[in-house]
Amino acid sequence: MSPSNTVEVLYNDHHLWLTGWLRRKLGCPESAADLAQDTFIRVLSAREEPTLIEPRAF
Repeated sequence: MSPSNTVEVLYNDHHLWLTGWLRRKLGCPESAADLAQDTFIRVLSAREEPTLIEPRAF
């Protein structure tokens, strides 16, 4: 699977959960959305394909 496909699957499977978790922790929906986006950009920009077994624990 290509890195972009891996990130797409991670995004589709975990974006809503991550954004909700960050919103509860930060108390600010805008900051939560920004941080979630930054997280996926960092994964997409990584030189190597991520090998996450349990993404939510990462």
